Amino acid sequence: QQSRIYSRWSGWLTSDDHVTRLNMLLLGPHGPATRAMVALVPADRQAVANTVMALRTAYAPDVIVSGLSPAQANDPAVVLERVRLLRSAGRQSEAFPLLSALPAAPSHADGQNTLWSERRNYFLDALQQGNARAAYAAMNGHGFPSGERKVDAEFFAGWVALTKLNDPATAAQHFEVLRNASSTPITQGRALYWLGRAAEARGDREGAQRWYQAGAEHWQTFYGQLAAEKAG
Repeated sequence: QQSRIYSRWSGWLTSDDHVTRLNMLLLGPHGPATRAMVALVPADRQAVANTVMALRTAYAPDVIVSGLSPAQANDPAVVLERVRLLRSAGRQSEAFPLLSALPAAPSHADGQNTLWSERRNYFLDALQQGNARAAYAAMNGHGFPSGERKVDAEFFAGWVALTKLNDPATAAQHFEVLRNASSTPITQGRALYWLGRAAEARGDREGAQRWYQAGAEHWQTFYGQLAAEKAG
């Protein structure tokens, strides 16, 4: 299908179009379509693409990445493969500095599944090793457009920012996104309670009380009950 589309529309497609499609393909299973796109992009992107495909089946990621420029080595698609290999080798702590460069979730399910698996596992690994900044980086910038993964990622990022990094302002931003991500009572109760906690941590008692009162309206949920206790 890709070859048919290209033969028909090649005159209209730009180099940027090819790069965009290749970037998307690199985050999913690598097959003929991915390899066919490599020849259509500039040389620097070819190097990145070839590295990503090599890393998918490699056992010595450091050797493969050593030939890249710093910018190429920190390309999101390269970083994803690097952190996957480092985790499989039990070298998670070496991957922690790379987590902030992980790609945002692509539009296809395969890439989203892979990315969520790595982000979630590194989040847990970082917490276990007491590295709160790495845990935050594992969830921040996730790029999931909607659904349970967006809800979980925003909550985890906000929770770490508030309880581990002592950054209630950043936490509140995540909890606000969480509040707008789902209208279910469970999510609303959780978001409103933690918005109250963030406001309280900033010294905004009146604001915290408003959030707790709003959260208490979802009394049938766990966090709604916690909000009700705080509201008094």
